[in-house]
Amino acid sequence: MSRRDLIRGLGAALSMALAGCTSIPETHRVAASALAREYGSVDLHAHPGMFRSSPLTMESQVERMDRGHVKTVLFAAVADGPLIGRRPSGGLFAMREPTPGELPTATWWQIDQVRARVATGALKVVNRPSDMDAVLRASGTGAMLAAEGGDFLEGKIARVEEAHQRGLRSIQLVPHRHRASLFHFRDRTPIGFREKRGPVLVRI
Repeated sequence: MSRRDLIRGLGAALSMALAGCTSIPETHRVAASALAREYGSVDLHAHPGMFRSSPLTMESQVERMDRGHVKTVLFAAVADGPLIGRRPSGGLFAMREPTPGELPTATWWQIDQVRARVATGALKVVNRPSDMDAVLRASGTGAMLAAEGGDFLEGKIARVEEAHQRGLRSIQLVPHRHRASLFHFRDRTPIGFREKRGPVLVRI
């Protein structure tokens, strides 16, 4: 099977999955699986087993990633995780405002859970391109440490450098352009926690 056939099969399988098809032709499934085995894949934003409320352990999630040939995952800590509740209807909402220091504490607790799995060998840390190349050549899954949004910085730009020194390699943008509240994107109910405008630093 040619590389073009592999890519065509993967594209067809993905298109059918997004369209809600429950049955993917076996030829497309085989092509997608072959492409994943040869090149692997990267999950750019994930929280596998990072919350105390997670239904699956991080170990079980990592095992599933390995079976699916996911070679590197950006483990994104969520600063406001402890503040978020779930409505009976399933929607998320902010239960309260954060206390000083609570957001960075929650962020680094989640990051420490990932580090613990690196220490046991369940994950391989990815800090630079060469680390990702090494993961692609070997078995297992790489972990790049990330944060969902910059709320854990608490408006202190100096903490970006501190986060980089502590191994964080991605501070990911939240999915909205401007927000009046930390929780605006959760349920459209601002509760008065406003962002401070200031310099933006992007480090690669």
